[in-house]
Amino acid sequence: MPRPPLHRAPALACVMPVWLRRSLIALAVLLGLAVAAAAYLVASFDPNRYKGLLIDWMREHRARTLAIDGPIGLSVFPRLEVTLRDVKLSEHRRPDEFAALQEATLAVQVMPLLKQRLAVDRVSARGVRVHYRRDAEGRRNIDDLLSPATDAKDAPAADVSSQALAFDISAIEFKDLQATVKDVPLGLDGRFVVKELRTGRLADGAESPIRFVGQAALTQPKLNADVELTGQLKLSLPAGAPASVALRDLALSLRGDGFDVKQLDARLAGMLAYDGPSGALQADKLRLTLSGERLGVALKDSTVALDALRLDPPKRALRLDALDVKLAGRRGEDSVAAQLAWPKLEVTGDALKGSALKGSASLQGGPAVGTVQMDFESQAPSGSFERIRVPGLRLAVKGSGAGRSVNGEVRSDLTLAPQPLAAALDALQLKLNFTDPALPPVNLALQGQAQAGTQDASWRLDGAINDQKFTAGGRADLSKPVPYVDAQARFAALDLTRFVAPSTGPKAPQAGARPGADSPVDLGGLKALDGRFSFRAGTLVYPPYRIADAALEPRWLAACCASAT
Repeated sequence: MPRPPLHRAPALACVMPVWLRRSLIALAVLLGLAVAAAAYLVASFDPNRYKGLLIDWMREHRARTLAIDGPIGLSVFPRLEVTLRDVKLSEHRRPDEFAALQEATLAVQVMPLLKQRLAVDRVSARGVRVHYRRDAEGRRNIDDLLSPATDAKDAPAADVSSQALAFDISAIEFKDLQATVKDVPLGLDGRFVVKELRTGRLADGAESPIRFVGQAALTQPKLNADVELTGQLKLSLPAGAPASVALRDLALSLRGDGFDVKQLDARLAGMLAYDGPSGALQADKLRLTLSGERLGVALKDSTVALDALRLDPPKRALRLDALDVKLAGRRGEDSVAAQLAWPKLEVTGDALKGSALKGSASLQGGPAVGTVQMDFESQAPSGSFERIRVPGLRLAVKGSGAGRSVNGEVRSDLTLAPQPLAAALDALQLKLNFTDPALPPVNLALQGQAQAGTQDASWRLDGAINDQKFTAGGRADLSKPVPYVDAQARFAALDLTRFVAPSTGPKAPQAGARPGADSPVDLGGLKALDGRFSFRAGTLVYPPYRIADAALEPRWLAACCASAT
């Protein structure tokens, strides 16, 4: 008899119990409902309902007025993106505007946040205005924003390591950003404008193209210039340590008027790197090209070139390769030029080796001016990282023109300190002889010392001019935008007849000359300085006058000389 056909159950039914299969079906239904509910919440969530909460929080915890006139845009998946429009924030406890923006967008990937990674798709902003102030006591108008909120002061301290997120931004795009700055300690007053800032990916160890176009319009120091920067930017962001930055294929340009230089055109190319944890500085194939006019001297395509620079203060190491300075320009019809070469310097702790310095400067003028040639040289350096000694400096001077001549030399030992940056001239000796057919010869001899740092400078000299002894000294405050100079000179006795030709009677006025007409005096050099000069003489003689305890103390301000000639 034939057997009836067998009906086989599916393989899964044979393996999976009925209760488990039904549980999975129920779980799938629940997940579907949860996804649907989440989608509904995201679609129906309106962040603009929370504008009032943001405004109230800013008013209660920061004492600032926040205005959000535009809509808030929010999307959650696959990235968390927030867009703000037409936002304004007041100063602390004052209605004045502190910051404003037309539009800003921040897009963050959601899934990397669960792995303690901050992966930002893009950051963009346009139409941003910020006002920054710092007074003489160091108080800033952002101190309240940087301090903990009032409701967070009593909260337990969080573990810094647990809050650290890996930094990763796909792109940054900023347009039309303006910062108005008034920083009294730094002597800054004016406006900075970011016309464009674009970068590629910014992350630890990643290299990204960068482009910056901006403008500086400062009243203190005087600067009105356009700035442009391009290059390859690389960041190093170690956890719990300062960041490091490197710029390869750097091209930086500054064009405009500033720093008492007219028609300034400065271009910098090469590679720069700064190591945050150690404070080490590195530069390779650096080249600075300069053009501009200052104090009547117009420089054209002057250059400062450097093959390599390494400065590592913790390791007490300094290396300099092939420093080459070449300046060329004109002053009216006269041409000026200067050059300096330092082929090699290498310092590691107390070990130092290097080559001597060599340079020159010249003035080539017409028949009325003549020529001046100066040649400069030194011996090989010695010393340590803290004190780099360049002994045997010698500057020889020789010039002539229109019957006049100048001859002499300057000798000294130079001491350099890399950190903090400072220089000193020890055992300074100067001897100069001037001749002029219409005047007695002038012989000047000086000896003393001088030193300078980034903030100040000082000097002390003893000397004699035509055998009349004097002492001179002074100091200069270099920490201000306009340096302040306080100089003194004192003669035991000064006979002015030693510097003028014997009188031969009154000269007949030249034809066409206007009686009493004064020749203009160029005070342009005083624009760059504020200061005071003290001159004293125990006895001042200029027949028929003889003055005891003569004193002269003129003062000048750069602002008063800005238009004086």
